[in-house]
Amino acid sequence: MIGPRPWSLLAAALVAAHAAAAQAQPAATPLAVTRRPLVIEPGRCEATLVIESNESARRRFEPISLAPDLHCGVHPRLALGVTHSARSLSLIDSGDGLCLRGADGGCSHVYDGTAIDALTKIRDQPDQDVAVAARARLVAASYSPFKPSLRVGALVRVRRGSVAVVLDPHLAFGLASRDRGNRDQLNIPLVGQVQIGPRVVVSLRSGVRGELVTFADAFAVPVGAGVEFSPSPVWDIGFEAGFPRLLGPQNTFRERHLGLHVTYLLRAAPPPSHERLSSDDSR
Repeated sequence: MIGPRPWSLLAAALVAAHAAAAQAQPAATPLAVTRRPLVIEPGRCEATLVIESNESARRRFEPISLAPDLHCGVHPRLALGVTHSARSLSLIDSGDGLCLRGADGGCSHVYDGTAIDALTKIRDQPDQDVAVAARARLVAASYSPFKPSLRVGALVRVRRGSVAVVLDPHLAFGLASRDRGNRDQLNIPLVGQVQIGPRVVVSLRSGVRGELVTFADAFAVPVGAGVEFSPSPVWDIGFEAGFPRLLGPQNTFRERHLGLHVTYLLRAAPPPSHERLSSDDSR
């Protein structure tokens, strides 16, 4: 069961990442986002803080939430994470994590929505234009009522020059509260990326999602856009806005969300001894 204390699992991931770093030295992180590995290397962690806001008609800023995400490399082929943001689930939404506006500001709970994320590298080398990772998430979309789901699929990136397409197709299987809307779903998110120089990437988000039993009659096509600036290989600052149901049988342009995020790539362990010696010699 995913409870309101998922960070104990993250602590275990940090310990594993620390142990992995003793055996494998992480490679230098490329500055360009489209050139980075899909699965974070062992010994590194990627921490992201997302500010999410509902911008829908008559519900602007209801809610506003802070959604932290953290992924750590624990093995050359495995990364684990604990996430809260809609961005980490390849969705356009807001309100999960720590909600800031209270019940009158669109927050049904102070804290809600958690996912445990596992990525296993299948194909992901710097000189390859196609990268593939298997992905499994255990998601609690809500704690009251409790709505857990298992989401299994893949993360795929196809790159050509400065252009990349990232797909995150997955099936979500409702594990409880199916009579309260937690039904099986198909989600095929698609993000197109254009790298403008090494520091800026512009993205366009779309795809299709819906419940399996009513997919043909009620699927939704989201549309969003964003930009991300990387002042260094370890810092990213980004903005994204979009419509979760702009196209499809039940489309609406009145529902919209935006997000601002800051990402920091950190080492989960001290640098190898030979790096420390080199640093000391340069003083």
